[in-house]
Amino acid sequence: MRPGIGTILNAIQIGLVENLAENIIPDAPNVPTQIGYLFLGMLSIAAGSGLYIGAELGSGPRDGLMLGLNQRFGISVRIARTMIEVAVMVVGIFLGGGIGVGTFVFAFGIGPMVQVALRIFHLSPQQLDAATSEALEQ
Repeated sequence: MRPGIGTILNAIQIGLVENLAENIIPDAPNVPTQIGYLFLGMLSIAAGSGLYIGAELGSGPRDGLMLGLNQRFGISVRIARTMIEVAVMVVGIFLGGGIGVGTFVFAFGIGPMVQVALRIFHLSPQQLDAATSEALEQ
C-alpha cells in the first residue's frame, strides 16, 4: 500500500484523539473498569485500523509495516502486528519505559483483533460502491 492521505491523517489524528480522549474519559476507579477500558480501546483500535486500511487511502507506519510483512513475506496480519508490538514493547523496556499486564495483553492481542477487523472492513472503493448501491435498492 502506498502512502496517501490516510498516512498523513494517521500520524496527526492519533495524538489528537488520544489527547481528547484523555480529557473526556474519566479515570478508571477499579480493576473491572480498567479491564473494560483496555478491551474497549483495543476494539476501537482494531475497528479503526480495519476501516481506514480498508478505505485504501494509505496506512500509518505500524500498519504499513504490518501490511508490508504480510504482502512481502506472507506473514499473517495477526503475526506481523504481534511481532511489531512485541518489538516496540522490548525497545520501550530497554529505554526504561514502564510495562504492565495491559502492555502484554495489547502486544499479544491487537494483532488477532486487527486481522479480524480487516476481514470485516476491507472493502475496496468498488466493493463499497456496489454494497452501497445494493443496500439503497432494498
